[in-house]
Amino acid sequence: MPPCPPKLHRAEGRRDHVVKQVDRSAVPLLLEALRSLLIVDKDCYDIVCARTYTELLGWMRHRVRDEYCLVGFAKLDTACFSAS
Repeated sequence: MPPCPPKLHRAEGRRDHVVKQVDRSAVPLLLEALRSLLIVDKDCYDIVCARTYTELLGWMRHRVRDEYCLVGFAKLDTACFSAS
């Protein structure tokens, strides 16, 4: 699958953010960021975090095919990410 180019998203009334595809080398940093959410017992954050954590871990260890990860950044902070 060809890499997805970065894209600027402008949301009315919210901060603009850039969404870009990251490669496998960024997974350890993303896993570290997710660890703090594993204990948040609000709005199923812990469940969603656990599922995302396992998907990223499987990708890092070459256990899945055609995996990709999109990360959203707003003012140099990680705002969101999606692994699929």
